[in-house]
Amino acid sequence: MEKYFRQILLPACSIFLALLCFAGDVSYTLWEDEDDQIWVRIENGSEQRIKVETILLVFYDSKGKPVEQKQFPCTEHCLLASHDVGDFGPYSKQPGAESCRLQKVRYVIQ
Repeated sequence: MEKYFRQILLPACSIFLALLCFAGDVSYTLWEDEDDQIWVRIENGSEQRIKVETILLVFYDSKGKPVEQKQFPCTEHCLLASHDVGDFGPYSKQPGAESCRLQKVRYVIQ
């Protein structure tokens, strides 16, 4: 019985719990408006509420080399309900930067 539990039942329960925890996705997109301001759109496709904590952007020069990496804390409207969409920003390009890439969005499930 212990062998059955360790080899079959425990892994099956672990997979089931993992699927429950990660049902749906949180996706994010970087975009620039007409004033060259940077925005991050976060879509909470999960069944749970999330709280956005930080947004990490990497800025690049005209040769594609990183100029600066900057982490922006979320200061307002940080909670996104299930299947909600939020725009975060605006963020300004750093001096000497030609482009920007969204490196990471840190959030917690509530």
